[in-house]
Amino acid sequence: MARISVHLEGGGEVKRAISRVSDAMRHGVVDAVSQTATDVEQMTKEGCPVDTGRLRSSYRATYYKGGMAAEVGTDVQYAPFVEFGTLDPPRSPQPHLFPAWEFYRPHYEGRVRQAMNMAVKKGGR
Repeated sequence: MARISVHLEGGGEVKRAISRVSDAMRHGVVDAVSQTATDVEQMTKEGCPVDTGRLRSSYRATYYKGGMAAEVGTDVQYAPFVEFGTLDPPRSPQPHLFPAWEFYRPHYEGRVRQAMNMAVKKGGR
């Protein structure tokens, strides 16, 4: 039976470098989430149709999982009817939240990719 083994020197240094990369990635993703949520919230408010202004002013970004995730939304009950329209009585959709997300999705993906690349480049330092 053949046997192969590997001995690594400097294991502590490797663990510290990996930890630095992991921390840098986490911080980078938190920044990307925060920037994108702020952008989506702002664009949603700008595109929201206004009658009384209640819906527009109600949109908020909510962060969870330590800032690694966010949700932009509202608790105004009629928001889905404005976004998607209604059948009875017939009202045309006035999308404003989903177009904002679709616009900023590539920005978010690029920000996350950039954060990861930067973390790997700086990881050993």
